[in-house]
Amino acid sequence: MHNVWGKEHAHINNVWLGNSNTTVNSVLMPYFTDYNEPTPVRQYAYHCALFGDTCNLSGTLGIGALSGQTLFVAKGAIFGSDMDKVAVTYMHELGHNLSLQHGGEDDINFKPNYISIMNYLFRAYGGLIGKTGSAACDYSHYKLPDLNEGKLMESDGVDINGLTLGTGLGTAIHGKEVVPIAGAPCDFNNNGVIDTDPVEYDINGDGRINIILVGYDDWANIKYTTENSNIGKRPNSSSYSMFSSTLANSMELPECITYETYLERIKSREG
Repeated sequence: MHNVWGKEHAHINNVWLGNSNTTVNSVLMPYFTDYNEPTPVRQYAYHCALFGDTCNLSGTLGIGALSGQTLFVAKGAIFGSDMDKVAVTYMHELGHNLSLQHGGEDDINFKPNYISIMNYLFRAYGGLIGKTGSAACDYSHYKLPDLNEGKLMESDGVDINGLTLGTGLGTAIHGKEVVPIAGAPCDFNNNGVIDTDPVEYDINGDGRINIILVGYDDWANIKYTTENSNIGKRPNSSSYSMFSSTLANSMELPECITYETYLERIKSREG
């Protein structure tokens, strides 16, 4: 990745990022175009990131235009001096620019079989489980087997084929780390044993059951160019995605929940 630093803007207490009917590109682009960045030549290759303190969208850690060109990271008031969290959020929002969603090809979050910084599951850990430093801040390299929540085989775990063998990569089930995941079983229903028969469980805590959690290889599917020539804005779309620290129920977006909320939902279902 090649970063080109732009000019510093005057301090603003709350950067206005619009609302659910406003495209991120249209709101953020003036921050870059007021000093002719990106230039007409650069605008189809460069992604523009604005680092600020906070924004008008309560609890938002960052926001990125899906298949677009602009992104925002709230580094100051929320993260303080924790630059690792800033890096995680930066990579996450850049991933949205590169066409990645919270579930890879879809927006289903907290998949234990989607080992990517795009997955909220790994936010609480500051990056990928089993990795440290810059290696923990990465997109997925493997399409792990899909998981059918209505028919989960605990003996299979999330990587029965050992695609991640030798990488040390892990995941988390019910807040409990499984490291490494290659060939390892997973206690999906959290009953303390590895069941031999298929089990049914809402393992990503989204309130639904009997859905397929699809694995995804990010690096094999990244789109490095924007979808049209209008500075990354998707045709007939106001789509963007948030990295949120709170419930986004008031937004016309897929629900973004924190890792803590995810665990609370899991516990409530266990009685």
